[in-house]
Amino acid sequence: MVSRTPTDEKGWVLYDGQCAFCISWVDRVRPVLERRGFQFATLQEPWVRDRLLLSDDAPLIEMVLLNHDGTRVGGGDAIIELSRSVWWAWPLFVAAQLPGARWFICKVYAQIAARRHCHISQ
Repeated sequence: MVSRTPTDEKGWVLYDGQCAFCISWVDRVRPVLERRGFQFATLQEPWVRDRLLLSDDAPLIEMVLLNHDGTRVGGGDAIIELSRSVWWAWPLFVAAQLPGARWFICKVYAQIAARRHCHISQ
């Protein structure tokens, strides 16, 4: 059995594999982030649900970044963290350090996530 831990790479980007919006986003960013050592998996995969302690009926409200050290961040914070690894997205990481900017980015992420067509997958 293959171990599904983020120790060999930078981490795992975990997303809702039943959401067309999420899948579309992953299709666009996967090549960029895979070149930088990130792997992708859906939040529906059994090993992911076990690792994140998600029940079968838990709503999937945000993407999760599971870092190589086992820490995890979700939503807008995950986007900010991922932006550190891409030169052209790095300004987002810098901007997030300004007072109120992280809150704003996370709020925008939450609004987009709440309005996706499949906003609560089962």
